[in-house]
Amino acid sequence: MNKFDIKFISPPFFSSEHQDKVCLGKININAFEESFLSPLSFWTKENYQEHWRISIQRMLFNKVAKSCLITSMYNPQNANFILWWLFYRDDKNVHIQNQILFFQDLEETFNMQKLHDYIPERKQYNHEGQLISEWKTNILSLERFLNW
Repeated sequence: MNKFDIKFISPPFFSSEHQDKVCLGKININAFEESFLSPLSFWTKENYQEHWRISIQRMLFNKVAKSCLITSMYNPQNANFILWWLFYRDDKNVHIQNQILFFQDLEETFNMQKLHDYIPERKQYNHEGQLISEWKTNILSLERFLNW
């Protein structure tokens, strides 16, 4: 059975490595599982969770082909990048890639209102011809996630 889940698994704590208050999170895509640290200096836990919910709803209900879930968001006026998971819908399947969006690569100043415009087209190979890590699940697993 296909599975998708993203959630926080710890209360907020101070990370000396990040010099920031963070929250430990986890993403599950079928058998794949990865942990991440989300900084809380700009977004709260609730901001991340609301963003995730809206982004998944956008893909399900608006039937858009691309969406994203940010797991590391700092104030864009001071930050150089965001960490995000890119979602590419292919009929009833969703291909998911973990990437970094470097603001210097944008043709304009980063604007959160245009977030989904920054999602690149899906690529399966990088510029060196190597396969990009990607996980696949189905739309039903995203629907189940929203209903939990």
